[in-house]
Amino acid sequence: MTHPALARIRERSWWPLGIGVLALVVSLWHLGTPSYWYDEMATVSAANRPLPDMNRLLDHVDAVHGAYYVVMHFWFDATRDWGAFGLSQEAARLPSALAVAASAGVMVVLGTKRIGTRFGVVAGLITMTIPRVLWAANEARGYSFSILLAVLTMLALLVAIERGRAWWLLYAAAMVLSGAWFLLSITLLGAHAVVVLTRRGRRRSWPFAVAAGITLAVLAPFAVFVHGQAAQISWIPPFSGGTIRDYLHFEFVQGAPGYAVAAALVV
Repeated sequence: MTHPALARIRERSWWPLGIGVLALVVSLWHLGTPSYWYDEMATVSAANRPLPDMNRLLDHVDAVHGAYYVVMHFWFDATRDWGAFGLSQEAARLPSALAVAASAGVMVVLGTKRIGTRFGVVAGLITMTIPRVLWAANEARGYSFSILLAVLTMLALLVAIERGRAWWLLYAAAMVLSGAWFLLSITLLGAHAVVVLTRRGRRRSWPFAVAAGITLAVLAPFAVFVHGQAAQISWIPPFSGGTIRDYLHFEFVQGAPGYAVAAALVV
């Protein structure tokens, strides 16, 4: 007879794994189509350079994506050694698909920890069906990893709230990594502050404030350097009312208005 504690552990590990595998299958569907678009070509161009050449490139443009380019540089080296993928579209996009699958699995863990198993499973399923998330899974860019790091930092926050002390350093490290991967991820600190205030109260929020301060201090030089390259996105129009509309469209339901209607009904 299986011990009840072991049964609970198996159940908790089965659901994240199962949702993760299901998300991977969905993410791998038509992984090689459509053809590269220009941002993906930028990935291939940057990551397929020797590291000294890549460093010189990042000194002028795309430093905000530098961590992703470095990872993809070694990934492309590995796929060439395997001889099966090389620089194919499938090879370039496979890491993104894996990251989205992992995000869905970790979301189950996060939701289970926050509310319960059923909530966690639903959260994982929703994660793997959001059109923009599926787009990220099928794109040779670093945004799928930003999603994964966002989920992991929230999980690290909940653990730090529960256990305290050194776990806050782990949370700070996770936030620094997330911000170094993609600088705008530091805006997660706003959402995390809401969680801390609602769970611990203002008097007990100082460990979070210290961790957030460490995160901002460590990332400040990088932020200044990246801001110096802002001219490369000068084509983006200034903020307006249309910006909010475009954000809601492209960030969540790009190309799938039916999903927006179904999601609204479910909510």
